[in-house]
Amino acid sequence: MNCKLLLLLLLLLLAAALALAACDTPPAQITPSYELSGPTLEPSLEVFPEVPTNEPTQHLFLGQNNPTAAAMPSGGEMPPLVVGTTDISSSRQPIQLTAGDGTQLDGDLYMASGEAPAPAVLMISPDRTAWIDLPLRLQNAGFTVMAMDLRPNAAVGDVDLMLRALTQMELVDAGHIGIVGAEAGADLSMVACAQGSPCDALAMLSPADEALVTGAILQYNPRPLFLSAGQDDAAFGITELLRASARGDVTYETIPGAGRGAALLPASPALGDQIIEWLETQLGTA
Repeated sequence: MNCKLLLLLLLLLLAAALALAACDTPPAQITPSYELSGPTLEPSLEVFPEVPTNEPTQHLFLGQNNPTAAAMPSGGEMPPLVVGTTDISSSRQPIQLTAGDGTQLDGDLYMASGEAPAPAVLMISPDRTAWIDLPLRLQNAGFTVMAMDLRPNAAVGDVDLMLRALTQMELVDAGHIGIVGAEAGADLSMVACAQGSPCDALAMLSPADEALVTGAILQYNPRPLFLSAGQDDAAFGITELLRASARGDVTYETIPGAGRGAALLPASPALGDQIIEWLETQLGTA
């Protein structure tokens, strides 16, 4: 064979072998990359917040869950609702309060004259008209007076509602609040004061529930107390027990006969004067 022809065949075989090898080698992979043109922030840390497990209603009176938070302080009450048309010639204005069960509680409001906050007196009895002219006389002495009817089977919450509503009124000195209570009104007033309702002085006419008031007097002490009862009435013995248990200033007036509650006022005309003078001394208007 010719040497040149042999050399040509070898070159062809070598080229064929190289071509087959090139087919088995995959092409090189090129990964695109880029760089930021300027500095940037580091990635934020991963946060895994705790999912609340309590129902929103479990925090009804906290923060924004309380729809009245912006309108009323905690434990507060709305002021009394004026009923009917205001009569500028009258010293008395009919009012209503709404109890916790929705019951409307009726009363009369006697606002003290003047632009400065005045001490206030809550008067509670089964019939607010039985006080005769005592609310007007207290008003003339410089007090704002709220006289309320006590409904049958009332609870201490009614008295607490009345007191807190009274303190929410404009031109009422919430730091000087007194109560004049008759019969069951006297009993529940003692308990409300003992349990923390705003109360600085209490006048009790014919308390009726011995167990209730003799237990509450221990928490009421040492605030001042005015006691009165008919000598022939069962309330006389209760006032004697309260007098013995009191640890503050006590004024004690017994009335002849068997009169009870607000009925003691017409039986003893001097009793109204004594109550007014006592409240003036205790609440700072004297």
